[in-house]
Amino acid sequence: MCLIENVKGQLRANQKALEILLAITQPVVVVAIVGLYRTGKSYLMNRLAGKKTGGDNQNDCWIFALAILISSTFVYNSMGTNQHTMDQLH
Repeated sequence: MCLIENVKGQLRANQKALEILLAITQPVVVVAIVGLYRTGKSYLMNRLAGKKTGGDNQNDCWIFALAILISSTFVYNSMGTNQHTMDQLH
């Protein structure tokens, strides 16, 4: 289930997802997946959400920043070693 949704161009918390999170009494680990264009991020997230399509490039920067802020584990998906990409990430 998606925690953050894009509703008419605005990022909003999914109320049902928030209710589920509030009911959890055990520790929760949030994993964010980011990386270069066309490296499988949307595919993986759509599979986890049980959907075949989804994703909107309009809010990439906001979603990226939010992912870093709420994640316990941050995965940067990179194809090979690329110092330029790592410098841009910084």
